[in-house]
Amino acid sequence: MKPHFIVSPINIVVILILTCSCSSIRTEFFREETKYQYNFARQLYKQGEYGSAKASIKSVLALDPDYGPAHVALGNIAFIKADYNAALTHYKTAIRVDSELEAALRPVIQATTLRIARAPIEKAGFSMRQVHRLMMAGDQSKIEALLNEDFPLELLAQDTLSITPSELGELSRRVAANLKLDNIWSVRCRLFWAYFLFYNHIELDSAAVLIYSAVPELENKERRIAYEVLGQIHEKVGDLNLAVDAYVLAKKDGLSDLRLSHHLSRIYGSSVPNSENEKQRSSDSSTPTLTIEISVPTKRPMIY
Repeated sequence: MKPHFIVSPINIVVILILTCSCSSIRTEFFREETKYQYNFARQLYKQGEYGSAKASIKSVLALDPDYGPAHVALGNIAFIKADYNAALTHYKTAIRVDSELEAALRPVIQATTLRIARAPIEKAGFSMRQVHRLMMAGDQSKIEALLNEDFPLELLAQDTLSITPSELGELSRRVAANLKLDNIWSVRCRLFWAYFLFYNHIELDSAAVLIYSAVPELENKERRIAYEVLGQIHEKVGDLNLAVDAYVLAKKDGLSDLRLSHHLSRIYGSSVPNSENEKQRSSDSSTPTLTIEISVPTKRPMIY
C-alpha cells in the first residue's frame, strides 16, 4: 500500500508564505540590479562615453523593459548624436511605460520636435541670421536668390534659434517700414515676408495682403500652406467668415481633415469628430506633457 501524504492547512500557509517571500526577494534583487546598472550607465554618460553608456542602458532595459529613465537616457544620447527622430521615439516610449515622466519630458519633446521640423532649412544651410544681415544691408538681389531656393519658407520664417531678440526686432521694424513689398518682391519673397509678419504678430493685415497677391501664382502644396496661414491671420484679426473660406480653400489643396477640424473647432467652439480624427488624435496624444534623472538642455543633456 502506497503511503498517503496529508497536506495540512498549516503546511499550505507555510508554502504560500515561502513562495511570496521568494517572489519578493526576486523582485527586490532585480530592482537593485537595475539601479546598479543604471548608476553605472550614468557615470559613463557623465564621462562622455556615450557608446558604452548606451550599451549599459540596454542592459538595464534587458532586466526591466519598463524602466522609464533608461528610455529617457537613450533619447538623450540620440539627441546628442543629432538623431532627433530616434530621440523622440525613446522619449515617447519613456512616457508610455512611466506616465509620471510626461510633465518633465514635455519641453524636451518640444525641443526635439522643433529640431526635426527645422531639419530642411538646416540641411539647406539657411537661417534668419542670413536674412537679417542681407535685409540690414539692403541687398535685395541676394535676399531674392536666398528665398527662391527650394525649401519650406514657413520654417525659415519661424526660425528664432539663429537670431537674437534685438536682431529680430530690427528686422521686424525694417520689414514693417517697407510694406509695399508686393510691388518689388518675387512671389516666394512676398510669401516669406507674409509668414514672417504673421509668426511675429505684426502688421497682420499687411501679411494677408501679401498672401492674396501671391496665391494666384502658387502651386498646390505652397498654395495650401498659404491659405492655411491666411486663415489663421483672419482668425487673429476677427474675420471669422474669411478664415473659414481660407481653410476651405486650403482643404481643396490638400489640407488634412484633422487639421481642418482643429481650425474649425477654434472658430465654432466644438470639435468635428470622426473616427479617423480620433485615431490620429490618440496617436498624437503621446506627445508630452517628476523630475527625471536625465534631462536635455540646449547643449549636452545632463544626467543626475
